Amino acid sequence: MVRPHIYYTKAEQQAANRAKSNRHYSNIPQAPDMTPTAKETDVEHHLRNARRIGDKLRYLIKPSPSSFALSVCTQYIETLNTRHNNMNIIESPVSRITQWQNRLIEHADFILQEEGVGEQWHNVNNACEMAGLTIRYLDNILCEAMCGSEDIQRSFRNGQLACQ
Repeated sequence: MVRPHIYYTKAEQQAANRAKSNRHYSNIPQAPDMTPTAKETDVEHHLRNARRIGDKLRYLIKPSPSSFALSVCTQYIETLNTRHNNMNIIESPVSRITQWQNRLIEHADFILQEEGVGEQWHNVNNACEMAGLTIRYLDNILCEAMCGSEDIQRSFRNGQLACQ
């Protein structure tokens, strides 16, 4: 025996598919960090995301950009002593912090356009500057490392790195 038809027309079938799709997508939670809520303005959305990125940045490089850069340099020099020259120790934090800095700059630009220069913009801008300083320190270490293992070890011993 053949199963009876649920839908007799193409329009009924399309309406049922739309309803099924709506039920499915209504059960998927939205990412709370990325989409603005109904009560939240665009500026508040950008401020919240900038604060979140700034918190991640501060957690990564605490207590200061120079001490973070020195710890990365020390890790790299320790790998030189084991004959495993791993530039990824320096390049990985540079790329991560650069991504965060670019996103912070986007948020700061939006806040500047909407609110102007104020306390909120200064807070986001301070996080951007801290990221930029850390990147400069790490780039200096990376340049020394690319020159050779002896060069970076000599610069580290003599205190000639930008973060020292």
